[in-house]
Amino acid sequence: MTPVMLRLGRIVLAALIPGIAASAGEEGRPVEAPAPFLRVAEEDDRLSLEVAIREYTPADPTRPVVALVGVVHIADRSYYDALGQALGEYPRVLFESVKPAGTGRTRGESEEEKVASTRAGLEFLASIIAEYEQAQGNWPADGSAMDEFLRATDARMIQFRRSAWRDAWGRELSYLPGERLLRSLGRDGRIGGEGVDSDLSAPSIPLADAGERGGDHVQAQLAQAMGLAFQLDSIDYGRQGWQCSDLAMDEVNARLAARGASGIELSETLAGTSMMGKMLKVGLGLLTFIDRLSGGVASEMMRYMLVEMLPREDLLEQGLAGPMGEGFVEVIIDDRNAEVMHDLQALSADGGAVAIFYGAGHMKDFDERLHEGGYTRGRVQWLPAITIDLKSTKLTPDMRRTVKRMVDRAVATAKNSAQR
Repeated sequence: MTPVMLRLGRIVLAALIPGIAASAGEEGRPVEAPAPFLRVAEEDDRLSLEVAIREYTPADPTRPVVALVGVVHIADRSYYDALGQALGEYPRVLFESVKPAGTGRTRGESEEEKVASTRAGLEFLASIIAEYEQAQGNWPADGSAMDEFLRATDARMIQFRRSAWRDAWGRELSYLPGERLLRSLGRDGRIGGEGVDSDLSAPSIPLADAGERGGDHVQAQLAQAMGLAFQLDSIDYGRQGWQCSDLAMDEVNARLAARGASGIELSETLAGTSMMGKMLKVGLGLLTFIDRLSGGVASEMMRYMLVEMLPREDLLEQGLAGPMGEGFVEVIIDDRNAEVMHDLQALSADGGAVAIFYGAGHMKDFDERLHEGGYTRGRVQWLPAITIDLKSTKLTPDMRRTVKRMVDRAVATAKNSAQR
């Protein structure tokens, strides 16, 4: 069973890698050294993967206090409850969520790129309208009606809807629900035209295809298979003061292509519609099958493997850069973090403290950026994300030692690969 579990461990990491690449370090190091955001703690026969919330104080009093709120995307439900309470202390939250294509802050430099971005935004809006029509039997009266519909399903989409409601030339779209028409008037802002001045209309999406915008999220399935909760199902993203601070999927793919990195479609992978996503689904089905045969041992072993693996920097960094190319790390970590710092720069101290709510793998880079910007580390709070009760676990000491050896071997392999 050990080789099978190791393969399943790699499947788990493949699903988690887009948001997780753990940072390293120890308490007591000089402030210039990276601060840890993931650690393993053992106390009273309980083993926990813990995630840090670190506050940073600016040298410039006009700048806001910043909290780096690390997160792992699947964990115990109690962790997300505690995390939600902690985030409630901050009046402004910049959160991670790769936006749908056509909803980014930048909508293209060339006219052709602006056309493509506007078309992507129209396709996104058309999918929302199709879902609404399937549920309500008619087109929404206006954007506000769409927002109320989205609030009940996925509050993050409200911000994305509003971004897509303007075309890449900055003009509000023309929306005529009675005529079932949603369009951009193109570069010239007039009806008709040719080339980049042509009108762009939202595509008609059949009702049978409505509801497929998000798909079945692989990470949600992974959480369920392991007896854990999924972040997006457990955190309220519709709170006042919360702002999505991230790139859009078309921006991510363009930047990956420009760096010669893998053109992997992250959204399709996590939705399970790409080839890699389908492979992940097969692996999850295998995990569920083995777990039933083993009386729950397999899922417990996978949770234990996560606790041991996620804080190991070398393993996860190699997992990011190795099969997908160095450019992948630059886009997924550096470029997306730069987008957050752009949004942070627009905020002042007047509105209160700001939380940056992102995957723990982004925090090492954020820590360095804040330090370079004159910020000093302050208080730290650790929250247990995945906890294993060593008294009641089905895992024997031999099983746990086997998992540790597997992780050590994987780390050694990653180091050897990086040195070649």
